[in-house]
Amino acid sequence: MKSYRTPRAPFVTLAMIVLGLFGQAHAEEENVTVQVGEKRIEIATPPGYFQVTPNMQPLYRFATIMVAESNRFLTYFVPEKHKEAVVSGEMPVMERWYAVQTLAGYEDRKILPEHLQASARFLREHYADAYAKIQPDMDANMVKVSGELSQDSGVDVSVSMNGMEFYPAHEESDSHFSHSMMNSYDMAIESGTKETKVAATVTTALINDRMVFMYVYGEESGLEWTRSAASEWVASTFKANGVNSVSASKAKAQTGDARTEKAVASGLSSWKAVFIALMAVIGVVSVWRLERKRTPPSS
Repeated sequence: MKSYRTPRAPFVTLAMIVLGLFGQAHAEEENVTVQVGEKRIEIATPPGYFQVTPNMQPLYRFATIMVAESNRFLTYFVPEKHKEAVVSGEMPVMERWYAVQTLAGYEDRKILPEHLQASARFLREHYADAYAKIQPDMDANMVKVSGELSQDSGVDVSVSMNGMEFYPAHEESDSHFSHSMMNSYDMAIESGTKETKVAATVTTALINDRMVFMYVYGEESGLEWTRSAASEWVASTFKANGVNSVSASKAKAQTGDARTEKAVASGLSSWKAVFIALMAVIGVVSVWRLERKRTPPSS
C-alpha cells in the first residue's frame, strides 16, 4: 500500500515544528495573502488555526484536488493542535477546518455588488430544491473522488452522497451573504461502511472587486459554531481589506452586466454542495486509516 508519509530532511521538519510552536501566537495574528487575478486579497487567519502550505503533504494535495471544477483553490486552514502531525506528513482526524476558493474563470473579471446580490437572490429562490438540482453532478463527482481515494489508499473506496439539507441565508450585506448546509454520505471501504454528516457555513464575499468563497466546516453538532465562526472570520477579513459592509436592505440596487450576473449565479448553484461533500471525505479517510492502524491484520 502506498504510504502517506512524505520523506523530509530531519532538520527541516524539526525547524518547521519549532517555528510553529514558538510562533503560534504571532501567526494567529497574521493574514494570508491570496492572488485572485490581478488583485491581492488578505485572508484573516482564524484564531487557533494555521495555513496548510504546499510542502505539507499529503493534506495539501487532498485540499486542492477535492475541489469542484467550477472553483479554484486559494487557501486552507486547520487546527494548530494538528500542526506537528501535518508537517511530518500525516493526515490527522479533524472535525473543524476552514477553506477559501474563488470562481474559476472569473479571476480577472470585476464583480460588482449587483452581481453578488443576483447570486443571493438565486440561492434564496432555489435553496429548497438545491440537492435535487445538483444530484447528477454530485454522483459524477463521487465517482471521481472514489477513484482518487482508491488509487491513493491502495484499496477499493466507494463514496456516495445520501442527502443535503440546504438552509437559507442567515447573514447578508452588500458585500457578502452566508448560508449553511448539512451533508450526509456513506463511504464503503473493504467490508465496512461508515456514515458521516458534516455541517458547513459558506460565505460568498466581495473583496477588492473579486468574489471569494469562505467555508467553515464542523462536526454534525457544530452547525451553530460554523455560523458564528464564519461571521467572525468574515469580519476580520473585511477589516484586513478595508471593506466597509452595510446591510443588504441599505445596498443600492443597480443594473449590472446581465451576462456576468447570470454566469455568477448559475455557477453558484452547484459548486458549494459539491465542494463540501468532497472535502468531508478527508475526515472519513483519516478516521478509517487510524482504525486500520489499530486493528491487527487477520491471520
